[in-house]
Amino acid sequence: MASNTLSLEELAERFARIAAHKNIRGVVLHLRELALPEAHLETLQEMLDSLRQSGKEVVVWSTSYKRVSYRVALHADKVLLQEGGNIGVLGLASTHTYLGDSLAWLGLKMDAVQISPYKSAADRLVRTDMSEEVREMHNWLLDSYYASLKCDIARGRSISHEKAEEVVNSSPYTAHRALDCGLVDGVLSEEDLPQYLAKDGQVAEIIPWSKAEKVLSLLPPARRDASIGVIRVTGSIVDGSSQKPPFKPPFSIPFLFNERAGDITVVAQARAALADRRVKGVLLYVDSGGGSATASEAMYQALARLAAKKPVVALMGSVAASGGYYVAAAAEWVVASPGTLTGSIGVLTGKLVDGPLLKKLLANRMVLQRGESASLHSSDKPYSERERQIEWESISSIYELFLRRVAKARRITTAEIDAVGGGRVWTGEQAYAHGLVDELGGLKAALAKVRELAKLPPHIAPRDIQVSTQQAPLPDPSPAAAFSYALESTKLFGAYRALCLCPYEEEGE
Repeated sequence: MASNTLSLEELAERFARIAAHKNIRGVVLHLRELALPEAHLETLQEMLDSLRQSGKEVVVWSTSYKRVSYRVALHADKVLLQEGGNIGVLGLASTHTYLGDSLAWLGLKMDAVQISPYKSAADRLVRTDMSEEVREMHNWLLDSYYASLKCDIARGRSISHEKAEEVVNSSPYTAHRALDCGLVDGVLSEEDLPQYLAKDGQVAEIIPWSKAEKVLSLLPPARRDASIGVIRVTGSIVDGSSQKPPFKPPFSIPFLFNERAGDITVVAQARAALADRRVKGVLLYVDSGGGSATASEAMYQALARLAAKKPVVALMGSVAASGGYYVAAAAEWVVASPGTLTGSIGVLTGKLVDGPLLKKLLANRMVLQRGESASLHSSDKPYSERERQIEWESISSIYELFLRRVAKARRITTAEIDAVGGGRVWTGEQAYAHGLVDELGGLKAALAKVRELAKLPPHIAPRDIQVSTQQAPLPDPSPAAAFSYALESTKLFGAYRALCLCPYEEEGE
């Protein structure tokens, strides 16, 4: 395949072209290390299953497998490994670093007010260790992911779940040990693939995508008189226009360099979809850990107005939590992958206190004010008891609104939502069990539901809703532009209330 990174949508389009061609026997996937969140992994697995269901043989070959790539390979007809390769550590480990003492040493303090201990987005900056509530939450998430891992191995290698757990505990594996244990179907070089895949004595012809795409038919063009509109809420939810960062850093920095979904852009898209007669239904794609409470409410209102007139189905990506869940609640139907991180129904606010740091730097800050609450958001000192009560009343009011929005969408009481809310994070499978989503599945399931609700035939294709307010990626990749973008992102814990998910860190091999 081409050297450029492919999106899952682009890969799905290629698979669809392969599935439609009568003279192609199958596909060989050369897998390298994959960094995919659980929900995207499940989407890729679903795509391989669909390709096999179309009658195509799917073969995966790799120089070595790590946990994610091996879980993808388990959905192929054949799993092949290079001589000298290996299957790495298959177990799960979740690592969390707390910076409370580090900030104190610098003379900084994060002062946060949260609706419950489960609403833990600020914990890494506030605390020095993990609270019991957060430990409980991360354990139930790990339990869910571990169960999915064992299920994949059991299904893919036709063994029991007990044996699958032994497979995980006995990892890593050398190539020949993996073959002896039945974890791969063959150990061979890439050059030996044509002979290995021979059929009826005829060596298989394997051609690269760059050649194959020239002979594969393009998919039929979408009809212009009817379509499924697509509205994307991806990245941090912010007040303003949607925007992409000036560059992607080589390592993840939570919140600072995320894509931004702005309420101005999303509201304009919802209104455009409502006004466009060709748009018969809407797919709302949400891949966001939340952000601004005010922006989430603005998006919700516009999307709810749209959903009152046209079918809206929400598809949750790798994460649709906190503000991301708030926005999805406007949809008539909600689809999540089993591994989607969702829920986190809750609110928090806070500020970074830098007064001690300034004293260390021998700087003297002088504040003159009028009005008792004028310095409520001042970074000079932590909240007083009175100020903390003000902040608590504010986030409680937003939380009550959040509960009402979700209770209306799920057709149950606010008390029932509160019992699974309070900032608690769930996998899609757990959220489904708690009644927070309507269906487990991916893009295929979500599009099928839009077509069902809008009474559309299967060939009606999705298209993005374009509006003039949507900003293009920033053209300036300079350090100054990056600093400005990151500085704006810190407003997630600024003067407005945040609906944010604590980033979930997972480390394996």
